[in-house]
Amino acid sequence: MKEINSEELEDNLEKLLNPDRSSYELHPQLKIAQNFMHYCSNSIYPNKIIINDELGLLRRFEEVFYAIQSIVEIFSKELNERISDIESKLNLSQNIVRLGMMRESLSPTRFVLFRKIQSQDIELQIPESGYKKLNSQLLLDLKTALERLAGMCGAASREAKKWWLTNEDVFVIEDFYDPRHISKNYLKILVGKIKSSLNEDEQIPAGVVKKLTTELDNVVDELESDKTSWNKVFSTLSQTVIVLAAVVTIAANCDEALQNAKTAFEYISSKSVSVPKVSENGLNNIPKLSGIDEKHGNKPSDQEE
Repeated sequence: MKEINSEELEDNLEKLLNPDRSSYELHPQLKIAQNFMHYCSNSIYPNKIIINDELGLLRRFEEVFYAIQSIVEIFSKELNERISDIESKLNLSQNIVRLGMMRESLSPTRFVLFRKIQSQDIELQIPESGYKKLNSQLLLDLKTALERLAGMCGAASREAKKWWLTNEDVFVIEDFYDPRHISKNYLKILVGKIKSSLNEDEQIPAGVVKKLTTELDNVVDELESDKTSWNKVFSTLSQTVIVLAAVVTIAANCDEALQNAKTAFEYISSKSVSVPKVSENGLNNIPKLSGIDEKHGNKPSDQEE
């Protein structure tokens, strides 16, 4: 039985379920999924026919399983099919939730006294077998399937890390600079503001608006792809700032468009840079980095999702 830090798992679960995930986060999220499957398995005692779900997480199995599938399908169809096959053979999404609901059926007094559920009178629906009464063998089958899913989540986590690091169009300096920490959804919002301000300012030459709008649409397309070319994103946003600054200098009063472009560029810059971990003696030698909270690393935005 693998030991799981229950409190840590409960805190981390929302990270796994967060749909606004970057490719960088897939590897650690699948490690959380692996620990969740171990927790579910640890809650089942086949020999005693007992379910001991202290945190009440079994009822969230289907929600978590859906999140796992949505992550794995990004980089491995084969792994996703194997994970789906393990789940479907014992109808785990329904049956594990059903076991979890048994915990909530206890009176508060009984739960406080025993913190476990006698489950001999419960039936579960098994594909190709119909309803089967819980017994040691069926619980052992469920526990085995959960351990297999934990193993597959571990394999998927390693595959996700390998996929993330392979053939990416991104410039990275380990522990210092990595654009993959950026929230794609939040950056799309900032790009949208640039486009809106471009179209609202009649003083900006039409040719400039058309070209920048096309380039910004390409940025959105990159952000919506599974493997974003961060070099293209940085290049386009930096050139947008340069072009709008030149337009302001020459003729038009496009301060709002320029400011929105600067905001987007400053956001991706601050999120990409990490303050290095150094000894206390070497702290004074670290250069000051604009937009960075030196105590906590990247400075969070109040509006960032």
